[in-house]
Amino acid sequence: MKRVIPLSTWRPPVRGFTLIELMIVVTVVAILGAIAYPSYMDSVRRGWRAEARTALMQEMQQQERLYTQRASYMTDAVMTKSEPSSKYDITVSACAGTTDRSNASS
Repeated sequence: MKRVIPLSTWRPPVRGFTLIELMIVVTVVAILGAIAYPSYMDSVRRGWRAEARTALMQEMQQQERLYTQRASYMTDAVMTKSEPSSKYDITVSACAGTTDRSNASS
C-alpha cells in the first residue's frame, strides 16, 4: 500500500550544489589561476622581447643599407619608429663625437 503525503509538506527533490562543493571548486580554480598566470605573463614578455629584437634588427639592416648607399651611417637626424601594436618605441641617433657609429635603444 502506498503512503500518502499531504500536499502541504511535499517538496520537490533538491537539485544543485552545496556551498562546500562550490567553495572547493572556487579554491581549485584559484590555485590553477595562480599557477597559470605567471607562466602566461612570461610567454607574453618573451613575445614582446622577440618583437623588439626584430624591430632592432630591421633598424640595423636599414642603417647598413644606408651605409652601403652613402658610405656613412645616419648622423644628422634622429629617427623614431613605433607601431600601434608595439610595446616599444625605437629611437636611433648618432653617438656623440663619432661619425661612423649610431645608437639604437628601445
